[in-house]
Amino acid sequence: MSNSEVTSVRKIGRLSWYLVATLFNSSFTNLTIFGPVFIFFLNDLGLDTARIGVLLALIPFAGVVAPLVATSVSRFGLRRTFVLFWALRKAIFSLILVVPWIIGRWGTDAAFIWVAAIVLGFSLCRATAETGFYPWLQELIPNSIRGKFNAVNSIISTLATMGTSIAASLVIDHMIGLDRYMLLFAFGLAFGFMGVISYAQLPGGEPVRNINSTDGRPQEMRLALHDRNFMHYMLLLAFITVGNTIGGAFVALYAREQIGLTTGTVVLLSLGASVGALVSSYPLGWASDRYGSRPIMVLGLACSLIGPLGWIMMPRQSPASLPLALLLQFFGTLAGTAWGAGSSRYLFVAAVPPEKKTGYMAVWYAWNAIVSGSGPLIAGWLLGALSNLHGQVISFTIDRYTPLFLFNALTLGVGMFLASRIRDPEAMPAHKILDTLTGRWRKRALHQRFFTRPTHSTK
Repeated sequence: MSNSEVTSVRKIGRLSWYLVATLFNSSFTNLTIFGPVFIFFLNDLGLDTARIGVLLALIPFAGVVAPLVATSVSRFGLRRTFVLFWALRKAIFSLILVVPWIIGRWGTDAAFIWVAAIVLGFSLCRATAETGFYPWLQELIPNSIRGKFNAVNSIISTLATMGTSIAASLVIDHMIGLDRYMLLFAFGLAFGFMGVISYAQLPGGEPVRNINSTDGRPQEMRLALHDRNFMHYMLLLAFITVGNTIGGAFVALYAREQIGLTTGTVVLLSLGASVGALVSSYPLGWASDRYGSRPIMVLGLACSLIGPLGWIMMPRQSPASLPLALLLQFFGTLAGTAWGAGSSRYLFVAAVPPEKKTGYMAVWYAWNAIVSGSGPLIAGWLLGALSNLHGQVISFTIDRYTPLFLFNALTLGVGMFLASRIRDPEAMPAHKILDTLTGRWRKRALHQRFFTRPTHSTK
């Protein structure tokens, strides 16, 4: 069946498989390479922040291969490429289960090289898979329900993250050594392979045969680089992604080293974030469909300042630290969900022309890889260079993490300026949004005043 024959009715009918796949994939990522478990695993291997930063940077940096493989991905098929390489990345990551044996035989340095090779192979497979995934995703989800469907998908992902975070916290607190990480990785891999099977049930993403070396995807990529609106979006993405990755890459270690929370408790902090995502995903997804992408992006970036500034002001070694950290994760995720809902919808609906999706998405993915990889690399180096930074300003403690959070706050401010000026034909002006919201409030107030019978006695 060709792409044009995949009707919206069939898409919607099969989208339940996407939700199932998200459930399994979110469980895999949280228990393995993208959750706090992996950061603590690397730290317990004895790696310093610079080497951890290098490993974390490898994951997004591998995305620079996207423009190189985009044409081949189209020829082979978006769906087929994604499913194949999504499975291969799990197979490669399974090699991490022999790390304890390598440490016992050759030591920590050999284990670092082994883990680095795994991360690199994993990342290259991930980048190739997602080069096919994002243009397939643009085709798969109808724009009329994109915001709301992404919200439901986010809720499913959040529930999976909550469940696996609780389980991971219990395992980490009740086991010792590297065995606890190996157990979590093994369960994560099982979830990951079930996710691959679920993704394979989705329609669309068929091979495109009429591509040659002089036009097609290379021409689409050249057009993307000359598209002013698309490049404006890329600049905005650069500021936000670099800032957030520099400020957030080592938050788990910051919470343990500086705030004084235990490893298991830090893993549980994701529950605060999960509750925030649960209560905000659908309303913000609906709002992005209703009011446009730009207002929701700006709102999210403004509220995101709570995150880095809140971590700076967090009390150290205090009984109040845990509840405040949970609250900070909750509000930070509300803001992040708003930014994610607006920016994701803008990418698929306004920034990328559907007929040029593979080439545009390849450029976006490669650029996102560069800026995402730069964050943890810079953060890891800075934490090592600023290891002796200590001080006090009024009642706030200054340490090596403080400059990272301040830089994150600065990039969010610049991002707000850029987002407010991005072109969005669907965006409702701010004054109309306020009129809509206050108008509904006024209507309810008038209805209650003139049409609701009093309930008090008239005696």
